[in-house]
Amino acid sequence: MYRGLRNDLFWSFIAEAGARIGPLLLFIAYYPILGAPASGAVLAAYALAITVWLFIDLGLGLYGTREIAAAEKNKFTLQVEISNARGIMALAGGGVFIAFGRFIFNLPVALLANFAVYLFFRALAVDWRLRGESRFKTNALITLSASVIQILAALIFVRPENWQIASALPWALHALVICLSSWSVTWLGESKKSYVTHLNRAMQHLAKSFGYSLSNGVSVLFQQSPVLILTAVYGSASVAGFALVHRVILSSVTLFQVVGTAVFPRLVKMAVHSSENAWHFTRKAMLLIAGSSIFVLGIGVGIVSIPLVRDAYIKDIKLLVLIAFSVFFVIRSMRIASARYLLASNMQYKYASLSITISAIFYFLVFVLFSIGQLNEVSIAAFFMLAEMGMLIATIMTAKRNNV
Repeated sequence: MYRGLRNDLFWSFIAEAGARIGPLLLFIAYYPILGAPASGAVLAAYALAITVWLFIDLGLGLYGTREIAAAEKNKFTLQVEISNARGIMALAGGGVFIAFGRFIFNLPVALLANFAVYLFFRALAVDWRLRGESRFKTNALITLSASVIQILAALIFVRPENWQIASALPWALHALVICLSSWSVTWLGESKKSYVTHLNRAMQHLAKSFGYSLSNGVSVLFQQSPVLILTAVYGSASVAGFALVHRVILSSVTLFQVVGTAVFPRLVKMAVHSSENAWHFTRKAMLLIAGSSIFVLGIGVGIVSIPLVRDAYIKDIKLLVLIAFSVFFVIRSMRIASARYLLASNMQYKYASLSITISAIFYFLVFVLFSIGQLNEVSIAAFFMLAEMGMLIATIMTAKRNNV
């Protein structure tokens, strides 16, 4: 089992690296090349896109992965039904995304339109099925190819004078490649017979995935909130440096999603037979993530200590912000494993209630800070870190009670 897990972890890491490093490199390059105002607008638009994505996906990706892992037949029918639901939500969500981005955050329409295309093709992609079938190698190769095309598109098309039109185009192409490729490999593995699906079946999947939507959606919305809140209050140009550090941290966290992605199908099956064994497995994963995240953090500290890097990117960022984000990075990485355990154990509503409660406290404190004129980068980063610590403790305690 552990040999197969190591193989899954390796290819999951390659897939996540391919999915995250490309965009991360573009964000890092955009900051000095396009300038703070343009870079801040792109970062704010991306944060808003990830937030709107929650209402497009509604937990269907994670729900679909779990259903595929547990299913013995009719997988392609399930794939089509879930894709229908996500496609409908993407059409509606794209319009909402453009409206919010324009009228609330005052972002360029052309920039928003390209990110809306990205959301649409991301919704139609079926990489979630590949993960449910533990086809991590196939998923990794698709993602790497998409990331290469994404970087090449940025090199060819993006210039300071056309950033509003071209800066988000690489994301749209990235999603398109993953969409077409994932459908191709899943279609080739199916027998050539007719599949009959109905719209009401797609809506039924939406209802079933609601618990996953709550648990995942509340968490991701919380993660994007510091940049969105500060952008709404102070404007994208004023928080460009903060937004870049925030994006680097979140992108680094997602590299540890490989553990959650790789173990989730196994956790689903383990939890069915023995919740205690599943939790024992989860604890080992948490320790692995903790050690690895601290190691990665050390590398990051070494990189930003280089004078050229420090002067170019973080010279205007306060030390307390960097410390808060560093602690958040380790804690959030660890929560990946405990959260996956709760979802694999069909405790998604319990997880959602924990996330909603702690997020609500965070938003209330942010409102208080705003009301007394103390909302700034340092205060929101500190409360962001403390709220994440509360979520980690809550998930661990809930998992332990499940095994008493």
